[in-house]
Amino acid sequence: MEISKLNDDSVNQNNHRKEHLTAQQYSIETVFNRNSAANIIINLVRDFSNNKGTVRNPNGLMQDRKEDLWKLLLSINNEIELLLKNEHKCHKIYSPCFIMGDIHGNLEDLFSLEKALWKQIPCVGANYLFLGDYVDRGQWGFECAMYLFAFKILCPNKVTLLRGNHEVRLIQTNYTYKRECLQKYGDFYGLKIWELTNRIFDKLPVCALVDDCIFCAHGGLPRSATEIEQLIRIKQELKDPERESRAAWEILWSDPCHMQQFLEIADLLNLNPDNLNGFIKNTKRGTAFLFNETGAMNFLRKNGLTHIIRAHEVPPNGYTFHFGNKCATIFSCSHYCGNDNDCACILVDMQKLRVIQLDTVNNSSATD
Repeated sequence: MEISKLNDDSVNQNNHRKEHLTAQQYSIETVFNRNSAANIIINLVRDFSNNKGTVRNPNGLMQDRKEDLWKLLLSINNEIELLLKNEHKCHKIYSPCFIMGDIHGNLEDLFSLEKALWKQIPCVGANYLFLGDYVDRGQWGFECAMYLFAFKILCPNKVTLLRGNHEVRLIQTNYTYKRECLQKYGDFYGLKIWELTNRIFDKLPVCALVDDCIFCAHGGLPRSATEIEQLIRIKQELKDPERESRAAWEILWSDPCHMQQFLEIADLLNLNPDNLNGFIKNTKRGTAFLFNETGAMNFLRKNGLTHIIRAHEVPPNGYTFHFGNKCATIFSCSHYCGNDNDCACILVDMQKLRVIQLDTVNNSSATD
């Protein structure tokens, strides 16, 4: 592991050259090279998981080798940046595809998912879609993010990382991820690490289509954009999505709601529900919208889609369905914030949805 030989200039030169590599050359130099930054990170995070500390006293990956970690992160950033240049904000993927919900710094659950679904990186037989919220609340958000970045680099055509509402600087400042970076790595490196991981988050897609028929996102449907083509055209980098793209912000934050709840909110706000096209102010979040079955079915019909899969909420079983099973909520972080919820994911195969619940009863909570 020649980490100490990495520097900013060599990283930039190396990644400029990688823009022109063939798939075979990329595999030789990155995927199957044990000394590539991505392989080093995967192995370091695996080893770290056995010595990560406790929720009350968490350790940090390479906490005593901050400069070496920074150089690795620079390399990871440059490599993943090249990959994300080729992904629209609405990214198309195909089944079979495993779809994971919120991770929230739960490293034990992430490795339970690895053990169950992708044991042999980079030799994987399916696609993997993560719906965002990798950081905040859980104590190992940075380590989860680094693992997923490396997974993406090693399996660039098999792994898709979407942005969640917690992959936003302001939200992290109000919650825990910024504080996590500063506590683990100090003011100098902690702030640099926090900012560089967010530069990667800025470039992540905000939604995906599986088999051109299943819409996947962290939160839900946008009110301000009704067609997939509008979402594809969202600009590639969003440092402040709330200001730069209403549609992207709504996708990160929206929630489904049943009709009775929708009618109660409409009555509270003195609105005629018949004039709302299935969307109403999201009073629970204080931003974006709630969408009911009318809003969901209108979006599906207009775009020739069959289902919606999203995350963003904590069902007790790790999953729940809405609107006659047309919309699914999935959550992949068990024991979340004092809850006794399960960890689950969804397998999409041949336009069929199969829920998979993982046994994480012996895993510790990642949240205090």
